[in-house]
Amino acid sequence: MSRVRSLLLGWMLAVLVPAASVADGPYAISPEEKAGAGQIQRAVEAGTQASVETLVGLVRHENPRVQTAALLGLLRLANAPLDFAAALDAAKGLKDSKQAFVAAAADVALIALDRQVPIAERRARLVKLTESREGRGPLRATDRATVPPPAECKEGYQRRMAAEALRAIGDASVLPALEAMADDSFGESGDSLDRKAGSGVAFHAWWAIRSQGLPEEEKLRVLAGALRHGEPFGSRWSDAACRLLAGAGEPAVPVLIPLARGEDRRSKLWALRTLRDFSTSQSARDVVIEVCAKDIESEDRLVRQSAAFTLRELADRKSVPVLARALAASPDPYVRERAAFTLGRIEDEGTLAPLKAALSDADWGVKTQAAAHLARRGFRDGEPVLLDALGEREGTAGSIAVGALEFIQDRERLAERLAALLRKQPGEEQLAARPRILLDEARNRILRQLATWDPEKLRPGAPALKPVLANHLRPDLVQAVLKKLGD
Repeated sequence: MSRVRSLLLGWMLAVLVPAASVADGPYAISPEEKAGAGQIQRAVEAGTQASVETLVGLVRHENPRVQTAALLGLLRLANAPLDFAAALDAAKGLKDSKQAFVAAAADVALIALDRQVPIAERRARLVKLTESREGRGPLRATDRATVPPPAECKEGYQRRMAAEALRAIGDASVLPALEAMADDSFGESGDSLDRKAGSGVAFHAWWAIRSQGLPEEEKLRVLAGALRHGEPFGSRWSDAACRLLAGAGEPAVPVLIPLARGEDRRSKLWALRTLRDFSTSQSARDVVIEVCAKDIESEDRLVRQSAAFTLRELADRKSVPVLARALAASPDPYVRERAAFTLGRIEDEGTLAPLKAALSDADWGVKTQAAAHLARRGFRDGEPVLLDALGEREGTAGSIAVGALEFIQDRERLAERLAALLRKQPGEEQLAARPRILLDEARNRILRQLATWDPEKLRPGAPALKPVLANHLRPDLVQAVLKKLGD
């Protein structure tokens, strides 16, 4: 899908829905909206007078999301030498729409497309729309059941639409206003009822900044500033800012390092995530390890778990001492399990001792993760843990153990254990629904794994396995395993 169509579909899905609908999500895009997006895409790409006529026709569509997307398409053409008289007439008919986002788009189109007004004045009026109303406080999360007043909804949409228009007709003079929008989240995003009027404003502000051809160092500074308000792993505009910063390469590293070392949790997590992506930059990797060494011991659960996840993605030999300490001493089972997983991925002699020590961890997920990686590397120390973990139905231990079955070298004992787990036990029919479902899934998980094995690996276990497979509930899986066993 082209970038234009992606943008238009994104607006339809994530922006151009009433605030009251957001709580009901997810929301679908209809066939007529998909068709409209395709028409708008082609019209914008063509950039002709016929394009304007097509878009005007869609502005008069009965679907408000199609109407608004068409108005946005016209904004993209605002700098082209075209006649927008019909577009202005169509926009006038929507300025009093009951849908706040439609009315906001119409208001902005009436400014941006009016060639009778000097362009400097149009820019100034659009900049004015980007400014938030004085004294507006954040809308609280406890107010989510209350639809905000139409004027407040419309203000947020106007600010976003104005940023869109300034992408087309703005110049360097509008950058301060756009930068101010990128720094404005309308309060804490968790407290914002209409998030489209919060992080969404900033999202489109920095896109407008991006399109204005800033020098690289200024662009990086503005984009790094956009990370200050983004909720970690949950903000479209912070996610896109990270991608652009990562694409900038080494010049972005000095901008991100202070953010990674800072105390602000949001910007720290975004900066670490972006630095992690600079796989060719050892200086960036070193900073990530340094920061994560501290953060993995944080009292903040999200910070320490994010540090463990980041080190897992990095899988750098220099992080082995940090991971070994976390595996031995962290009170957080998630951190210990991530540390065991990462140490298992790093081919280094220094990882063996901490992995073997973790076999006695109190958490099944942690010790099974350690056992699985030891088995993959040819060590048998963890085989008893893996065999026991096969019977775990809750958590991740059972899945981890099944994934490491083929690395267990004691085939006879493995076959006996699998047969015991697959064999129906007295009283199973009396189990409650959830335990029965978990039991069936554990057995199916084992069968699915066995069905992928090389027959030569599986046949030594045939005498123990065949008798327990006849009455299994999944004949398709049973037949796949029996075929491997030679039947």
